[in-house]
Amino acid sequence: MLFCGLLFWFGSGLWAQDTAPDRWTPEDIIHTETFRNAQFSPDKKMVVWTKRRGVKKSDKFVSDLWLTRLDIEKDGQFKTIRLTQSDESDYSPFFSKDGETIYFLSSREKGKKLWALSIYGGEPAEVSEFKNGISSPKWLNDSTLLYTSNDGKTWYEQDLKEKKDNTVVVEDEDHWTIRKLYAFDVKSKKSRRITNNAFPVSDYSVSKDGRFVVFSTTQSLHYPSDAQPKPKIYLQNIETGETVEILAGIHAAGNFEFTADHTGF
Repeated sequence: MLFCGLLFWFGSGLWAQDTAPDRWTPEDIIHTETFRNAQFSPDKKMVVWTKRRGVKKSDKFVSDLWLTRLDIEKDGQFKTIRLTQSDESDYSPFFSKDGETIYFLSSREKGKKLWALSIYGGEPAEVSEFKNGISSPKWLNDSTLLYTSNDGKTWYEQDLKEKKDNTVVVEDEDHWTIRKLYAFDVKSKKSRRITNNAFPVSDYSVSKDGRFVVFSTTQSLHYPSDAQPKPKIYLQNIETGETVEILAGIHAAGNFEFTADHTGF
């Protein structure tokens, strides 16, 4: 009887703590909004960013685009405008070179398209569809974007599809999808491959003059678990295609950014 009484008292105490008004509930955590993907306009007067939110009816998280005007201030706050709102996620936003258009990726329409939106309003417009997907877009020059993708389904993957074989092989390094760097011309809507790496690109940065790109490649599917082997880092001359391995022995280099004078990163 004493044990039951103590158990009831202890459980009641926990219940009281869990329902205290100053404590977070699971719903509070789910509906926490998160700031991400901030990118400045070329003139540094605007910043586009994403806010992640929970959608209860869809049981998922989505992100919307927001624009903050650093040149318009009222009552001590910069003017901020919501640009998109839907049940799909819009992410990876970045400005055009003239600062009047915002390009972004989205989960809408299978997530394989690049979209554009005027800073003056209106509906998002499709720029182009990428059959093998598009990730991490960055400007190479005024009209060309770099992005990561792959060469498409291998013969092995096509054979599995024909056989309707949906078996999942964990850490199948013999049939690894290799992400490479590609260049996309916004005017002609054509893409070309830039790198010919044997292992997937995990991070990259392009020099301000568009001549060089530094990128790292993950050497193993189990790297997130045991941090072995170390990623390899390369510097490539985009004009000539010459590629050299650099920073050998550095364990986890990343977040590359070139200097303004193009002489280093």
